[in-house]
Amino acid sequence: MPATLLSMAGISGEYPMIGVDLTQAVNPNRAFMQYDQTQAMMKGNEVVILKPNTEPQGYVYDKSAEKLTETALPENLKKEALAHALLGSYLYKNQLYKLPKEVK
Repeated sequence: MPATLLSMAGISGEYPMIGVDLTQAVNPNRAFMQYDQTQAMMKGNEVVILKPNTEPQGYVYDKSAEKLTETALPENLKKEALAHALLGSYLYKNQLYKLPKEVK
């Protein structure tokens, strides 16, 4: 969302955040959702839901029926969802959220 908001405000440049400018014709084929401590990542029609102190849950989303059906998903998809969920805290804790210094 921040990349889209900056674009809508007419601000361009490099900034240390992930995301896609939704005003551009780019389809990242993924979405992230969060409610309180529950986070989810959707890639294509596969959804991984992460809740504290539980194993990641896998689902397939049927867009026409607007329904999630529980299913087993690959471990790499679950790990990717967890990595995205932890990225912000990791970058902040290790002060890696800055742009690299330009090489002269």
